[in-house]
Amino acid sequence: MAKGRSFGFGGWVFLLMALGAATALALVVAQGGRLMATPKLGLVFVVLPAGVLVFALICLRLPTAMRLSAAITCLSIGCSLWAFEVWLLAQKGRQGVDELVVRAKAAQVAYDARSKSEVVSDLRKAGQDAFPAVFPSLFLIPQGAKGVVRSPLNLDGGEILPLGGVPESRAVVCNEAGQWLVQDTDRNGFPNPSDVAALTSVDIALLGDSFTQGMCVPTSTSFADRIRQVHPATLNLGNGGNGPLLALATLIEYARPLAPRRVLWFFFEGNDLADLNVESRSPLLRGYLVGSTAQNLTARAGHLAPLLRDYAEKSVAASQTAYAAGSALPLSQQIFRFVSLTETRIGLGLTATSIASPDFALFGQVLTVARDQVSGWGGRLTIVYLPAWESTIQNPQAGLSEYQRVATIIKDLGIDFVDLRAEIARHPDPIGLFPLRQAGHYAEAGHSWVADNVLTHLRERP
Repeated sequence: MAKGRSFGFGGWVFLLMALGAATALALVVAQGGRLMATPKLGLVFVVLPAGVLVFALICLRLPTAMRLSAAITCLSIGCSLWAFEVWLLAQKGRQGVDELVVRAKAAQVAYDARSKSEVVSDLRKAGQDAFPAVFPSLFLIPQGAKGVVRSPLNLDGGEILPLGGVPESRAVVCNEAGQWLVQDTDRNGFPNPSDVAALTSVDIALLGDSFTQGMCVPTSTSFADRIRQVHPATLNLGNGGNGPLLALATLIEYARPLAPRRVLWFFFEGNDLADLNVESRSPLLRGYLVGSTAQNLTARAGHLAPLLRDYAEKSVAASQTAYAAGSALPLSQQIFRFVSLTETRIGLGLTATSIASPDFALFGQVLTVARDQVSGWGGRLTIVYLPAWESTIQNPQAGLSEYQRVATIIKDLGIDFVDLRAEIARHPDPIGLFPLRQAGHYAEAGHSWVADNVLTHLRERP
């Protein structure tokens, strides 16, 4: 008993700290080197926990009084960090609303300060079939220690990864400039008019992420809608969070059966390569690199729709804070994210995704498959490069090396290229292309600018 008391409170604190650090290192090793691929990754995920382990072991050998004092100091720091994490979680989904309201008022724009779940609830009270927007990337859930991601949905005894939102419903998407974007989805969950969705062949198919989907401008003002005004048989297959592999899967599932004359793939420099790092860990998505692999989602749409509605319904039923975080993670994963200070690390740019090196070889492989697929049915693939706020407003050198690599890959593959990063440098008021002149998706002016450049390119290179 005396020996236990000499170990004391401080001893237990540092023993738990040492066990936690050792567990973290074991998880890193189990990832098979993925978290040690670059010096920065190694620093964050190997050197830091190793340092904590050594520090804890040293503290275990300190005299009882010094050990207790050090333990109290470490606990104070730890409690402060996790309190900050709680604050970040509470703010997520409402972050920046006060500033947006001020900016909207200055611009004489009415601002709807309701949360997404409140908008869904109000639409339902009005008798509308409303759901929060569902994005394919939400279903890429880590499974096990190897970093593999899989969809939690199963159909016919196997994994199924939806590529659209809840079909034939009203999707509440986002609000960046004052009013909530609510989109009507087609039978496959994409934002298309019913007459376009019913076509058995289309002239143009659009691929991409949230920018292509139309975030966050009113319906009919997105660049997809503006292109459709000139080319009526234009099918929008964009969805928030889509990176290159999700876009390729969408191409094979939904564009290939319609054999469009032109496929416009909108590449966003802000996160598409980071998204690819996550998508590459999905065995199902990597299967699309074979080209012939498919989930046959169109044929299975009737069975997939109830699964999507059930998932979205659970999002609606979740608490506002949990829903605002947009998490499709099980409770165990949410606890792990909290304990590992995920939101704090995201803010510091210290997540595996944010500091991992882009996989340019895989990106080139994805584009090669896409090019061959489109040319195989006699179509033409065009990549449209969308610049981000960071390189447009904050620092023209931001992401420059990645931009140059991407442009080189596209050109070396002989793919048609619309370089809007080069074009935006000539714009007289680039900050006016963003919502309320601050970071975000493009404003109406930005969508109009994209559409004008793309339509000019289509006229010049039909």
